[in-house]
Amino acid sequence: FGVNSGVGTSVKCVQRVIGAVDDGDFGPKSLTMLNNYILTQPAFNFHRDFLLRKAQRYLKIVIKSDDDSKYLFGWISRAFEQFEKLFNLKQLLEPELYDLYAFILAGRNDRAIRLQIGKLKILIQNCLTKHGL
Repeated sequence: FGVNSGVGTSVKCVQRVIGAVDDGDFGPKSLTMLNNYILTQPAFNFHRDFLLRKAQRYLKIVIKSDDDSKYLFGWISRAFEQFEKLFNLKQLLEPELYDLYAFILAGRNDRAIRLQIGKLKILIQNCLTKHGL
């Protein structure tokens, strides 16, 4: 994520997840808050919330520039890839996030699904709304 979006953007996403000031500077305060978060929250929560922050960023990009909509499926699919390596998502996800994940899984093998950008936007927005983002 940091390679394409930049380190500052990645840091801001982490800071939003852990409740720190999202200034893009990962200093001692952010580190302390991250350590506290790790000690008090399941790892799943961090990875889920980080994925949601990435999805939120991608949705904002395509809302600003419809030309970028063609990238949305790939961006969201890659966001799920790291999450998939760590967890059995089919068992852990709440309904809204599972619906998005199921759409991504189906779209990886079906171009017609990947082209349903409107549906993808709605699924992303449903997840963000469910989590107050």
